Amino acid sequence: MKPPTKFPAVRHIRPTSDCNHDTLLVWYSAERQEGPFCGGTWCNGDCGFPALTMPVQDPYGNVYRDKKAHSSYVACGRVMQQFRIRDWIGAKVEVPEEYREAFGKMMWW
Repeated sequence: MKPPTKFPAVRHIRPTSDCNHDTLLVWYSAERQEGPFCGGTWCNGDCGFPALTMPVQDPYGNVYRDKKAHSSYVACGRVMQQFRIRDWIGAKVEVPEEYREAFGKMMWW
C-alpha cells in the first residue's frame, strides 16, 4: 500500500480472506503509523480490533460522549461519528490531542 502524502490520514482496509472485517490504518506522519483499528459501523468490539476514538466536549468542557472512526462504508460523511453500539466491549485508543481538530474535519467521499 502506498503511504499517504498528507497527514494525518486514514485508510480503509476492506475485508480479505485473511481478515473478514473492515479495518482502518492511521498515519499521523510519514514515520508514525498505527492500527489496524475496527472500522465496522455496527461492530460491538468482539472483532478484536480496538476502536479509534475521540472524546467530544460540550461548550463547558465536559466530555459527554466518544466518537469512533468508521470505515468508508458510511458513504459520504465524517470519519469520526458517534458509536452506533452503546455497549462497546473492545479496547479503545484515543486520537492524540494534537490531531483531534484534523480528525474532526476528515470526510469520506
